[in-house]
Amino acid sequence: MLELYLNSIQSTEVIKDYLLQFGSFTPLAFFILQILQVVLAPIPGGATTIIAGTLFGNFWGFVLSGGGLIIGSMIAFILGKRFGRPIVERFAKKKWIDKLEHIDDQKIDIIVFLIFLFPGFPDDMICFVAGLTKMKRKTFLIACLVGRLPGVLLSVLSGSGLTKESPVQLVIITGIYVVFAGILFFNRKRVSAYMNKHTHDQKDEEIKPTK
Repeated sequence: MLELYLNSIQSTEVIKDYLLQFGSFTPLAFFILQILQVVLAPIPGGATTIIAGTLFGNFWGFVLSGGGLIIGSMIAFILGKRFGRPIVERFAKKKWIDKLEHIDDQKIDIIVFLIFLFPGFPDDMICFVAGLTKMKRKTFLIACLVGRLPGVLLSVLSGSGLTKESPVQLVIITGIYVVFAGILFFNRKRVSAYMNKHTHDQKDEEIKPTK
């Protein structure tokens, strides 16, 4: 466990030093990196969001990290829609593909949303797999915005040092996130109905996957 923690710190420092080499273009370099880490997954997403807080502070760290994450997620989702299972199998494990593909169409929206909301799931991988389902692009975007961004904010605040100044701040921020996630979880049926209402009323252009 200690070795894993030390490797994580070392990896974060290496990435940070690499980004700083771009000078005034460091924000742009980070933004592109954040997009690529979702699509190509060369590094853990948690590391980049922490780096965002360290380098750019709370506001810009959240904007750059969250923006890159959402764009990268949408690219992965659209790739899954466009090219189908052959490309998804390059980025996702078969067990996740099989699980999501066999979920009822009426439940897939909220399942993907909850996977994004709670930590511990392979979020980036799920973006590709979600493209294989009948989930709409607008629905997926809403799931990303509401499900993924709160975790990004928490990581950015941690990276900026806000939560390190006082253990109380860390407890408060984490507590707010837990309450927020809990409220959404226990109201998941309303969340699902909201996503369906605002995305399924208008016919979404279907992208036929390539077999």
